[in-house]
Amino acid sequence: MPGDKQRAELCDWLILSTGLLHAIPDKYRDYRKVVHDGVRFLLMNISKERFAKLLAEQLTLSNVSMHKRLITLAKEFPTLHKLGQIVARNRNIDPQFRRWLITLEHDTTKNIIPPEIIKHINLPPHIKIGNNIIAEASVGVVVPFYTKEGEGIKGVLKILKPNIVDILNEEMAILDRLGVYFHENREKYPLKDFRFIETFKDIKEGLLSEIDLLGEQQHLRTAKIFYDEMDYIKIPEVYDFSTKDMTAMEFIDGNRITESELSTEEKKWVAEKLFASIIGLPLFSTLDKTIFHGDPHGGNVFITKEGGEIKIALLDWSLTGRLTKEQRANILRLSLSI
Repeated sequence: MPGDKQRAELCDWLILSTGLLHAIPDKYRDYRKVVHDGVRFLLMNISKERFAKLLAEQLTLSNVSMHKRLITLAKEFPTLHKLGQIVARNRNIDPQFRRWLITLEHDTTKNIIPPEIIKHINLPPHIKIGNNIIAEASVGVVVPFYTKEGEGIKGVLKILKPNIVDILNEEMAILDRLGVYFHENREKYPLKDFRFIETFKDIKEGLLSEIDLLGEQQHLRTAKIFYDEMDYIKIPEVYDFSTKDMTAMEFIDGNRITESELSTEEKKWVAEKLFASIIGLPLFSTLDKTIFHGDPHGGNVFITKEGGEIKIALLDWSLTGRLTKEQRANILRLSLSI
Protein backbone atom coordinates (compact mmCIF):
# COMPACT_ATOMS: atom_id res chain seq x y z
CA MET A 1 0.00 0.00 0.00
CA PRO A 2 1.15 3.58 -0.63
CA GLY A 3 2.59 5.84 2.04
CA ASP A 4 0.69 8.79 3.51
CA LYS A 5 1.71 11.20 0.74
CA GLN A 6 0.79 8.82 -2.06
CA ARG A 7 -2.43 7.84 -0.29
CA ALA A 8 -3.35 11.51 0.01
CA GLU A 9 -2.82 11.90 -3.73
CA LEU A 10 -4.99 8.84 -4.40
CA CYS A 11 -7.71 10.25 -2.12
CA ASP A 12 -7.65 13.48 -4.11
CA TRP A 13 -7.90 11.46 -7.34
CA LEU A 14 -10.90 9.53 -6.01
CA ILE A 15 -12.70 12.72 -5.04
CA LEU A 16 -11.92 14.30 -8.41
CA SER A 17 -12.83 11.25 -10.52
CA THR A 18 -16.17 10.78 -8.77
CA GLY A 19 -17.15 14.41 -9.30
CA LEU A 20 -18.05 14.76 -5.63
CA LEU A 21 -17.87 18.55 -5.54
CA HIS A 22 -19.62 18.98 -8.90
CA ALA A 23 -22.53 16.95 -7.53
CA ILE A 24 -23.22 19.72 -5.02
CA PRO A 25 -25.31 22.48 -6.72
CA ASP A 26 -23.94 26.02 -6.92
CA LYS A 27 -26.53 27.24 -4.42
CA TYR A 28 -24.78 25.00 -1.85
CA ARG A 29 -21.23 25.76 -2.98
CA ASP A 30 -20.35 27.11 0.48
CA TYR A 31 -20.72 23.55 1.78
CA ARG A 32 -18.35 21.97 -0.72
CA LYS A 33 -15.31 22.39 1.51
CA VAL A 34 -16.87 20.64 4.50
CA VAL A 35 -18.03 17.77 2.26
CA HIS A 36 -14.61 17.51 0.62
CA ASP A 37 -12.73 17.53 3.92
CA GLY A 38 -15.12 15.06 5.54
CA VAL A 39 -14.91 12.51 2.73
CA ARG A 40 -11.15 12.94 2.48
CA PHE A 41 -10.84 12.37 6.24
CA LEU A 42 -12.76 9.10 5.89
CA LEU A 43 -10.67 7.96 2.93
CA MET A 44 -7.41 8.74 4.71
CA ASN A 45 -8.37 6.89 7.89
CA ILE A 46 -10.04 3.65 6.80
CA SER A 47 -7.90 0.52 6.89
CA LYS A 48 -5.37 -0.09 4.14
CA GLU A 49 -7.29 -3.19 3.10
CA ARG A 50 -10.57 -1.31 2.65
CA PHE A 51 -8.86 1.55 0.83
CA ALA A 52 -7.15 -0.87 -1.58
CA LYS A 53 -10.48 -2.64 -2.23
CA LEU A 54 -12.45 0.50 -3.07
CA LEU A 55 -9.54 1.88 -5.12
CA ALA A 56 -9.45 -1.35 -7.15
CA GLU A 57 -13.22 -1.19 -7.60
CA GLN A 58 -12.98 2.34 -8.99
CA LEU A 59 -10.13 1.37 -11.32
CA THR A 60 -12.15 -1.51 -12.77
CA LEU A 61 -15.05 0.81 -13.65
CA SER A 62 -14.76 1.79 -17.30
CA ASN A 63 -16.93 4.00 -19.48
CA VAL A 64 -19.15 5.00 -16.58
CA SER A 65 -20.32 8.43 -15.51
CA MET A 66 -18.98 10.36 -12.54
CA HIS A 67 -22.41 9.91 -11.00
CA LYS A 68 -22.07 6.12 -11.15
CA ARG A 69 -18.56 6.31 -9.68
CA LEU A 70 -19.80 8.46 -6.80
CA ILE A 71 -22.77 6.19 -6.04
CA THR A 72 -20.41 3.19 -6.07
CA LEU A 73 -18.04 4.96 -3.67
CA ALA A 74 -20.81 6.11 -1.31
CA LYS A 75 -22.19 2.59 -1.01
CA GLU A 76 -18.83 1.41 0.33
CA PHE A 77 -19.33 3.73 3.32
CA PRO A 78 -22.46 3.01 5.39
CA THR A 79 -22.12 6.39 7.10
CA LEU A 80 -21.98 8.31 3.79
CA HIS A 81 -24.76 6.16 2.35
CA LYS A 82 -26.96 6.88 5.37
CA LEU A 83 -26.18 10.61 5.40
CA GLY A 84 -27.06 10.88 1.71
CA GLN A 85 -30.38 9.12 2.31
CA ILE A 86 -31.21 11.43 5.22
CA VAL A 87 -30.46 14.57 3.19
CA ALA A 88 -32.49 13.22 0.24
CA ARG A 89 -35.62 13.09 2.40
CA ASN A 90 -35.51 16.86 3.00
CA ARG A 91 -38.00 18.37 0.55
CA ASN A 92 -36.56 21.85 1.10
CA ILE A 93 -33.31 21.13 -0.73
CA ASP A 94 -32.68 21.79 -4.41
CA PRO A 95 -35.04 19.46 -6.39
CA GLN A 96 -32.36 18.35 -8.87
CA PHE A 97 -29.90 17.62 -6.06
CA ARG A 98 -32.59 15.75 -4.17
CA ARG A 99 -33.42 13.57 -7.20
CA TRP A 100 -29.75 12.76 -7.55
CA LEU A 101 -29.46 11.76 -3.88
CA ILE A 102 -32.56 9.58 -4.06
CA THR A 103 -30.59 7.23 -6.30
CA LEU A 104 -28.84 6.10 -3.12
CA GLU A 105 -32.11 4.38 -2.22
CA HIS A 106 -33.33 3.44 -5.69
CA ASP A 107 -30.11 2.46 -7.41
CA THR A 108 -28.89 -1.11 -7.12
CA THR A 109 -25.42 -0.78 -8.57
CA LYS A 110 -24.79 -4.48 -8.04
CA ASN A 111 -28.14 -5.78 -9.28
CA ILE A 112 -26.95 -9.39 -9.22
CA ILE A 113 -26.57 -10.75 -5.69
CA PRO A 114 -22.84 -11.14 -4.89
CA PRO A 115 -22.06 -14.64 -3.51
CA GLU A 116 -20.38 -13.22 -0.39
CA ILE A 117 -23.68 -11.71 0.76
CA ILE A 118 -25.53 -15.03 1.01
CA LYS A 119 -22.77 -17.49 1.85
CA HIS A 120 -23.01 -16.84 5.61
CA ILE A 121 -26.76 -17.41 5.98
CA ASN A 122 -28.55 -20.70 6.62
CA LEU A 123 -31.84 -21.36 4.85
CA PRO A 124 -34.37 -24.19 5.18
CA PRO A 125 -33.94 -26.78 2.38
CA HIS A 126 -37.21 -25.79 0.68
CA ILE A 127 -36.20 -22.13 0.26
CA LYS A 128 -34.42 -20.77 -2.82
CA ILE A 129 -33.01 -17.23 -3.16
CA GLY A 130 -33.66 -15.18 -6.30
CA ASN A 131 -30.91 -13.71 -8.46
CA ASN A 132 -31.47 -9.97 -8.10
CA ILE A 133 -31.31 -7.40 -5.33
CA ILE A 134 -34.70 -5.74 -4.73
CA ALA A 135 -33.35 -2.91 -2.58
CA GLU A 136 -30.08 -1.89 -0.99
CA ALA A 137 -29.68 -0.06 2.30
CA SER A 138 -26.59 1.31 4.01
CA VAL A 139 -26.03 -1.90 5.99
CA GLY A 140 -27.87 -4.59 4.07
CA VAL A 141 -29.73 -5.77 1.00
CA VAL A 142 -33.24 -7.08 0.38
CA VAL A 143 -33.54 -10.12 -1.89
CA PRO A 144 -36.51 -12.28 -2.93
CA PHE A 145 -36.96 -15.90 -1.96
CA TYR A 146 -39.08 -18.68 -3.42
CA THR A 147 -40.18 -22.12 -2.37
CA LYS A 148 -38.71 -24.84 -4.55
CA GLU A 149 -42.16 -26.32 -5.09
CA GLY A 150 -44.04 -23.13 -6.02
CA GLU A 151 -43.99 -20.21 -8.42
CA GLY A 152 -43.72 -16.50 -7.69
CA ILE A 153 -42.04 -14.58 -4.88
CA LYS A 154 -42.96 -16.05 -1.51
CA GLY A 155 -41.15 -13.50 0.63
CA VAL A 156 -38.03 -11.39 1.03
CA LEU A 157 -34.83 -11.68 3.02
CA LYS A 158 -33.19 -8.66 4.58
CA ILE A 159 -29.53 -9.67 4.85
CA LEU A 160 -26.69 -7.81 6.52
CA LYS A 161 -23.72 -7.08 4.28
CA PRO A 162 -20.55 -9.09 4.98
CA ASN A 163 -18.31 -7.69 7.74
CA ILE A 164 -20.74 -4.80 8.24
CA VAL A 165 -20.23 -4.73 12.01
CA ASP A 166 -16.45 -4.37 11.65
CA ILE A 167 -16.90 -1.72 8.93
CA LEU A 168 -19.34 0.25 11.08
CA ASN A 169 -17.09 0.09 14.13
CA GLU A 170 -14.21 1.47 12.06
CA GLU A 171 -16.28 4.28 10.55
CA MET A 172 -17.87 5.22 13.86
CA ALA A 173 -14.46 5.63 15.48
CA ILE A 174 -13.43 7.83 12.54
CA LEU A 175 -16.67 9.84 12.81
CA ASP A 176 -15.97 10.56 16.47
CA ARG A 177 -12.62 12.10 15.53
CA LEU A 178 -14.08 13.90 12.52
CA GLY A 179 -16.86 15.41 14.62
CA VAL A 180 -14.34 16.77 17.10
CA TYR A 181 -12.16 18.12 14.26
CA PHE A 182 -15.07 19.96 12.61
CA HIS A 183 -16.23 21.28 15.99
CA GLU A 184 -12.80 22.65 16.84
CA ASN A 185 -12.26 24.11 13.36
CA ARG A 186 -15.77 25.38 12.66
CA GLU A 187 -14.47 28.87 11.80
CA LYS A 188 -13.08 27.38 8.55
CA TYR A 189 -16.53 26.32 7.40
CA PRO A 190 -19.85 28.10 6.71
CA LEU A 191 -21.79 25.87 9.12
CA LYS A 192 -21.02 28.00 12.17
CA ASP A 193 -23.89 26.70 14.29
CA PHE A 194 -24.01 23.15 12.92
CA ARG A 195 -23.89 20.51 15.65
CA PHE A 196 -21.28 18.20 14.15
CA ILE A 197 -20.75 15.92 17.16
CA GLU A 198 -24.48 15.51 17.85
CA THR A 199 -25.32 14.90 14.17
CA PHE A 200 -22.67 12.22 13.79
CA LYS A 201 -23.93 10.64 17.01
CA ASP A 202 -27.46 10.47 15.53
CA ILE A 203 -26.10 8.78 12.39
CA LYS A 204 -24.25 6.24 14.52
CA GLU A 205 -27.32 5.42 16.61
CA GLY A 206 -29.44 5.00 13.47
CA LEU A 207 -26.95 2.62 11.88
CA LEU A 208 -26.61 0.58 15.07
CA SER A 209 -30.39 0.12 15.09
CA GLU A 210 -30.30 -1.03 11.47
CA ILE A 211 -27.86 -3.87 12.14
CA ASP A 212 -29.91 -5.17 15.07
CA LEU A 213 -32.09 -7.49 13.02
CA LEU A 214 -33.35 -9.41 16.05
CA GLY A 215 -34.56 -6.12 17.49
CA GLU A 216 -36.31 -5.18 14.25
CA GLN A 217 -37.96 -8.60 14.06
CA GLN A 218 -39.43 -8.04 17.51
CA HIS A 219 -40.58 -4.54 16.50
CA LEU A 220 -42.34 -6.01 13.45
CA ARG A 221 -44.14 -8.61 15.55
CA THR A 222 -45.20 -5.97 18.09
CA ALA A 223 -46.36 -3.57 15.37
CA LYS A 224 -48.39 -6.30 13.66
CA ILE A 225 -50.33 -6.90 16.88
CA PHE A 226 -50.62 -3.16 17.59
CA TYR A 227 -52.21 -2.45 14.19
CA ASP A 228 -54.32 -5.60 14.10
CA GLU A 229 -57.64 -3.71 14.22
CA MET A 230 -56.66 -1.28 11.44
CA ASP A 231 -57.44 -3.51 8.47
CA TYR A 232 -56.08 -0.93 6.01
CA ILE A 233 -52.59 -1.14 7.55
CA LYS A 234 -50.19 -3.92 6.53
CA ILE A 235 -47.17 -4.89 8.58
CA PRO A 236 -44.95 -7.58 7.01
CA GLU A 237 -45.18 -10.93 8.78
CA VAL A 238 -41.86 -12.22 10.13
CA TYR A 239 -41.13 -15.88 9.40
CA ASP A 240 -39.70 -18.22 11.99
CA PHE A 241 -36.49 -19.06 10.13
CA SER A 242 -35.19 -15.51 10.66
CA THR A 243 -31.80 -15.16 12.39
CA LYS A 244 -29.55 -12.42 13.75
CA ASP A 245 -28.04 -12.01 10.25
CA MET A 246 -31.24 -12.31 8.23
CA THR A 247 -34.88 -11.32 8.51
CA ALA A 248 -37.26 -13.48 6.49
CA MET A 249 -40.59 -11.77 5.98
CA GLU A 250 -43.67 -11.35 3.86
CA PHE A 251 -43.28 -9.75 0.42
CA ILE A 252 -45.37 -6.59 0.02
CA ASP A 253 -46.22 -6.09 -3.65
CA GLY A 254 -46.77 -2.36 -4.03
CA ASN A 255 -45.23 1.03 -4.75
CA ARG A 256 -43.72 3.77 -2.66
CA ILE A 257 -46.39 6.20 -1.53
CA THR A 258 -44.60 8.95 -3.46
CA GLU A 259 -44.80 6.94 -6.69
CA SER A 260 -48.30 5.46 -6.41
CA GLU A 261 -50.95 6.50 -8.93
CA LEU A 262 -53.94 7.60 -6.86
CA SER A 263 -56.97 9.74 -7.59
CA THR A 264 -57.54 12.95 -5.64
CA GLU A 265 -60.08 11.21 -3.42
CA GLU A 266 -57.76 8.26 -2.85
CA LYS A 267 -54.93 10.62 -1.88
CA LYS A 268 -57.19 12.30 0.70
CA TRP A 269 -58.20 8.91 2.09
CA VAL A 270 -54.59 7.73 2.30
CA ALA A 271 -53.52 10.97 4.02
CA GLU A 272 -56.26 10.62 6.64
CA LYS A 273 -55.49 6.97 7.31
CA LEU A 274 -51.75 7.60 7.41
CA PHE A 275 -52.23 10.32 10.03
CA ALA A 276 -54.55 8.09 12.05
CA SER A 277 -52.12 5.17 12.01
CA ILE A 278 -48.73 6.85 12.38
CA ILE A 279 -49.72 9.65 14.78
CA GLY A 280 -53.24 9.08 16.04
CA LEU A 281 -53.06 5.49 17.27
CA PRO A 282 -49.67 5.80 19.03
CA LEU A 283 -50.92 8.93 20.85
CA PHE A 284 -54.52 8.01 21.68
CA SER A 285 -54.36 4.25 22.25
CA THR A 286 -55.58 3.05 25.65
CA LEU A 287 -52.59 0.71 26.01
CA ASP A 288 -50.06 1.36 28.75
CA LYS A 289 -47.28 1.58 26.16
CA THR A 290 -47.56 2.18 22.42
CA ILE A 291 -45.17 1.67 19.53
CA PHE A 292 -44.51 4.13 16.70
CA HIS A 293 -42.55 4.05 13.45
CA GLY A 294 -39.38 6.10 13.82
CA ASP A 295 -38.58 6.57 10.12
CA PRO A 296 -41.80 6.87 8.05
CA HIS A 297 -40.30 8.40 4.89
CA GLY A 298 -41.61 7.63 1.40
CA GLY A 299 -39.37 4.60 0.95
CA ASN A 300 -40.82 2.93 4.04
CA VAL A 301 -44.50 3.58 3.25
CA PHE A 302 -45.95 1.51 0.40
CA ILE A 303 -49.36 1.52 -1.23
CA THR A 304 -50.72 -1.86 -2.23
CA LYS A 305 -54.12 -3.16 -3.27
CA GLU A 306 -55.83 -6.33 -2.10
CA GLY A 307 -59.11 -7.26 -3.74
CA GLY A 308 -59.37 -3.73 -5.11
CA GLU A 309 -58.97 -2.18 -1.65
CA ILE A 310 -56.11 0.19 -0.88
CA LYS A 311 -53.75 -0.89 1.90
CA ILE A 312 -50.95 1.12 3.49
CA ALA A 313 -47.85 -0.94 4.24
CA LEU A 314 -45.42 0.30 6.89
CA LEU A 315 -41.97 -1.18 6.23
CA ASP A 316 -38.55 -1.16 7.91
CA TRP A 317 -39.09 -1.06 11.66
CA SER A 318 -35.43 -0.80 12.63
CA LEU A 319 -35.98 2.73 14.00
CA THR A 320 -38.86 2.43 16.43
CA GLY A 321 -40.02 4.27 19.53
CA ARG A 322 -42.28 3.57 22.50
CA LEU A 323 -44.54 5.96 24.40
CA THR A 324 -45.90 5.49 27.91
CA LYS A 325 -49.26 6.95 28.96
CA GLU A 326 -47.46 9.71 30.86
CA GLN A 327 -45.35 10.64 27.84
CA ARG A 328 -48.42 10.76 25.60
CA ALA A 329 -50.27 12.94 28.09
CA ASN A 330 -47.32 15.34 28.21
CA ILE A 331 -47.19 15.49 24.40
CA LEU A 332 -50.89 16.35 24.24
CA ARG A 333 -50.56 19.02 26.95
CA LEU A 334 -47.66 20.56 25.05
CA SER A 335 -49.64 20.49 21.79
CA LEU A 336 -52.65 22.17 23.38
CA SER A 337 -50.52 24.90 24.92
CA ILE A 338 -48.93 25.95 21.61
